[in-house]
Amino acid sequence: MLDITGLNLGETCLTDVNYVDDAVLLTDDPSQLQPALQRLEEEASKLGLHVSRPKTKVQNLGSRQEANPVSVNGEAVEAVSSFVYLDSTVSSRSNLHSEVIRRIGLASSTIDRLSRIWSQQHLSL
Repeated sequence: MLDITGLNLGETCLTDVNYVDDAVLLTDDPSQLQPALQRLEEEASKLGLHVSRPKTKVQNLGSRQEANPVSVNGEAVEAVSSFVYLDSTVSSRSNLHSEVIRRIGLASSTIDRLSRIWSQQHLSL
């Protein structure tokens, strides 16, 4: 999709990961973040689409250092240390602790809702 530097894994260069209407742009060169986002905006507009600014984030994976500030068309893109992508928390520190806690909370909430159904008198097994 993008003709810029991506994330090099051996001899393979990954530039993006796409799922339905979500896209993750990858680069191992922080100076390529802004051009990648700009190019995505340009390519999307050719198709009559737009990039949602509130949903757009930048993240520095595998580092304790925050991502450098980036802007596209004069609008700042928020730098984050974690976000939820495809129902999983992606953390800059590659730590699964927050993801495990989040999923336990989701399961607990579901059990609570189901217990209200299971405790109804007119239900039987």
